[in-house]
Amino acid sequence: MATKSGYIFKEGAKVMNWKKRYLVIERDKLAYFVKDNLKERKGEILIRTIKEVKAVKEYKGRKFVFGIVTTTGRTYFFQGSDDENVKNWMDAINLAIGKPQGSAAPTPVAAQGNAPPARQNDSFGSNQQQLGAGAPSQVAQPQPVYQQQQPTQYQQPAAAQVPCSPNLPCPRPLFLLLCEILL
Repeated sequence: MATKSGYIFKEGAKVMNWKKRYLVIERDKLAYFVKDNLKERKGEILIRTIKEVKAVKEYKGRKFVFGIVTTTGRTYFFQGSDDENVKNWMDAINLAIGKPQGSAAPTPVAAQGNAPPARQNDSFGSNQQQLGAGAPSQVAQPQPVYQQQQPTQYQQPAAAQVPCSPNLPCPRPLFLLLCEILL
């Protein structure tokens, strides 16, 4: 079951050109397709391989870009239609990977290559949508679970448990005695 989907531009891995793709966030992966009919899958990013999602102030002359950094060593670059679109995608992806939302600030990235600047009027259409029966307009936020911690008691290491004789001074190290007194 997809949690978010919509059109977005993605930078290619080999040719490094930008293609319009239909991105779908699923339970265990981000899949991208040629069209929203989901017939021709072009690739996927497994959720468990995503280390972080970074907003990029400007990348190769393009605005509204964010990167998905993976444990495989690859960073996938996507371009949204505006700042709000980029924030919505980043929040949804961060939710999918279990990271806090809204904490990413744009990161300057030096433009690489001689890619032409992005057109100002790139339009993604209105195909971006939240999926699910009667789903609200925002993705549900997980609520933190707080557990009360039990107080810990100091226990001597096995090597330090030397029996004391009432007639002789105790051979325990001074720091162990201080710990017993303080605790």
